[in-house]
Amino acid sequence: MKAEIRERALLILRDPSRYLPLLFTVYSIDPEIQEADWLAASLGDESEMLVKRLLVEGFYRTRETDLVAYARRCILEEDPHANE
Repeated sequence: MKAEIRERALLILRDPSRYLPLLFTVYSIDPEIQEADWLAASLGDESEMLVKRLLVEGFYRTRETDLVAYARRCILEEDPHANE
């Protein structure tokens, strides 16, 4: 992950005005119908796409209760120099 994308994604996860709407959407969308469109709305903004992807991953593929903490942890645990 590029360092710039990583930093911008972490900024999103520090700002409730940015992450709360994303989190609310994860809990309210129908994954069969709306998930692809919701993710596609972030094309061109790789950091927002990353946050959305991690929130969805945390919700559907883990037992995490704090999805924001899960997304933040995933970003911080990934090698910041990978894919540069």
